[in-house]
Formats: sequence, C-alpha cells, structure tokens
Amino acid sequence: MVACLSAAPATALASHAPTLEWATYYGDGIDAIDDLAATDDGVVVIGDVGSEPALFATPGAHQEHPGRESDAFMAYFDAAGKLRWATYYGG
Repeated sequence: MVACLSAAPATALASHAPTLEWATYYGDGIDAIDDLAATDDGVVVIGDVGSEPALFATPGAHQEHPGRESDAFMAYFDAAGKLRWATYYGG
C-alpha cells in the first residue's frame, strides 16, 4: 500500500498526529515497495524490483516491459494520489 501523510509543523506539539491525505494499493500483493520518497507538496515516488510484464508500467513509459527476469520499477503519484507514470528501468 502507498500512502501520503501530511505532518503537523515541526513546532507543533507532539500530540498532533499526521493526517492521511490519500492511500492506494499498487502491485499484485507479491512484490514489495522497498523505496519511497515524498516531497513537501505531496508528490510520492516509489521504486523496487519487479517482473510482472503488464503490472507496473503505464502506456508510453520509458520501458513498458521488464528486460530481464527482474528489473527496477518506478512510479510517480501526484499530490492527489493519482498515478501519473510508472516504468521499468534496466535490463
């Protein structure tokens, strides 16, 4: 599952918990997302290694199919949680 949380300002009291902005499932339940980066404006980029040919890449991607048994993949979600692009990379 991929989720985006908005945190309270650093000066806020510790009792202020982050707020869930959006969440989504991504993948087939077998592959795991090991790397995730988020920007201050809510953009989330994920990455890992995958091998399912039609699962991760979006049409027109840099690399729509894995070139080997397992290639890296990356996906970009905008601040609203919409998948903008996903691609394999390598092989």
